[in-house]
Amino acid sequence: MKSKLILQEHIQKYLKSQLEALDFKYAKSGPKFSREKNKFKTTISFSISKYSSEEECIFWSIWDVSSKEYTRWYEQEWGEKPANNLVISTPDWNISGWRENEDHTTIYSDFSSVEVNFNDFINNVLKVGIPYIEQISSWEAAAKFALDEPIVFYDKVFDFYLIANEKEKAKEVLEVGIEKLNNYDELDLLPELVKRKKRYFKI
Repeated sequence: MKSKLILQEHIQKYLKSQLEALDFKYAKSGPKFSREKNKFKTTISFSISKYSSEEECIFWSIWDVSSKEYTRWYEQEWGEKPANNLVISTPDWNISGWRENEDHTTIYSDFSSVEVNFNDFINNVLKVGIPYIEQISSWEAAAKFALDEPIVFYDKVFDFYLIANEKEKAKEVLEVGIEKLNNYDELDLLPELVKRKKRYFKI
């Protein structure tokens, strides 16, 4: 049995109904779950390790929050679409409260791991992951969570605060971002901050 099929069967037997009860829609082809709520879309997708086999599937989940509203706002402000409309994108092990010292889950084709491994994963999804993303219910919250990402896109955090009508907080983030990126800017984000500084603060 292919590792993806092992994962799909576990999801459909043990997780699908529980997330559908929370208004998530399931796409088997992914596999992934998605839900739109409070202008934000949550997507839970799955990555399978290359070390998986026909007997076992080693995987972890990826949690994305995005918003079409950000795309519309950006187009109105800049006359073009943003590179993407992501608010956050994080693997499960980066979510505060997720199982300590674990960066993957292992399940088996004979379902022998359900009682421990997969039930443990489900428990983390429902009691840690879902409460985590449900905190992103406003643009100010989106900005705060984006600031806690391992890689901070200061231009987006700035935009989120502007959408939330928090211009002073946006300015603070802009100043911090410029200072940090002047020292190290691996992703070449500084020009986006300078562009915003000139436009919104005439500096």
